[in-house]
Amino acid sequence: MRQKSLDNAYMRFKYLKTMLEHPEKTTASVRNALAGQRLFSQLAIDGEFEPIALNSLKAAANNVLINESESSDGWTLMNDMRAALYERVKNLNTSRKQSDKVKSDTNEKNRAKDIARNAELMANQCSIAYLDLFSKVVNIISSEQGLDHRTRLKLHNVLSEHKQMYGDLFSPNTEKSQELKLIHGGLED
Repeated sequence: MRQKSLDNAYMRFKYLKTMLEHPEKTTASVRNALAGQRLFSQLAIDGEFEPIALNSLKAAANNVLINESESSDGWTLMNDMRAALYERVKNLNTSRKQSDKVKSDTNEKNRAKDIARNAELMANQCSIAYLDLFSKVVNIISSEQGLDHRTRLKLHNVLSEHKQMYGDLFSPNTEKSQELKLIHGGLED
């Protein structure tokens, strides 16, 4: 048996022993690799061990861990440790996914609220700009300077038609309570 395989098996044993003492330190990739023997044999931890064929890992574990277990062979000990660690950490993965989902849902709700606030702000700004322009045009029509009679009459007709069509939006009739009212600071509920 190659020394590299023996070292790999022993380092995996030490790693499992450490992680059983501190299961909260396992990463998502380690938790996933603990789910099965073949996945565990393909696990690589930088500076610790590299992937190894499952049969090579079994043989190396039997050789190197022979004195670690009184009641079973080395591979059975390592596999039992893997399974025990997996049982301890598999729920960590689930609870993290749930907390990530809660965070994601909260972020999505906050984004939706921001979009609604921005849309309301934009609508308010457009209304203010419209009313400003409208009042300036009305003032120009009312003043005697700068416009000939014909242009003043055309503008007056356009604004009169506009008031008939859209005037209720800005000074709604109290009988029509469903229509929007423009108030300072936002829409009235």
